[in-house]
Amino acid sequence: MKLLIPLKAKKEVKLNKSLQTLLIAATLIAIASLIATPILTRFLPTQFQVAILASIAIGTWLVVFLGGLFFSWLLKLTMQILGGKGEFVHGLATIAYSTLPISIGVLITALLIHIPFMGAVLSFLAIAVFGVIGYALVFRLIKLLFEVDMITAFVAVNILVGIIALAFYTTAITFGLGLSKLAPTLAPVI
Repeated sequence: MKLLIPLKAKKEVKLNKSLQTLLIAATLIAIASLIATPILTRFLPTQFQVAILASIAIGTWLVVFLGGLFFSWLLKLTMQILGGKGEFVHGLATIAYSTLPISIGVLITALLIHIPFMGAVLSFLAIAVFGVIGYALVFRLIKLLFEVDMITAFVAVNILVGIIALAFYTTAITFGLGLSKLAPTLAPVI
């Protein structure tokens, strides 16, 4: 039940507890990447498999943890602009406590995917259930911790999702254009 309702009042929010929760979520997702990745790396030479697994696990952990901190700051900024009353720690609590059930779902999915035939169906069910919990917690915690109504919470989440999608899109275009400038130098010399 603590997973469904991690906080009942704004005064319960503690920076250390929120950071610990985000660390646990990042670690669970990194472990899930270690469990799921061997399926992809089995075609590589053995000497590369360990290095790739370690790189993927460390990279996944860093992306989840540092991304969680960044999204916490973006959430706080968005909520302050929309009139919410909250600090960085409230954004961190929102992101951390909503990421935890998703990370549990990802870990269960990584384990279930190895089951022949039924693994895909069971994985779908696990990620669906835990994804719903995590996504619903985002709205509930924004409403509770930033003292706004559900419509403002909905607007804030849509702003964040839209801006993140735009940032990925423009970064991909910029990266693609940068690669096209390198293409002539990458061509083999005949």
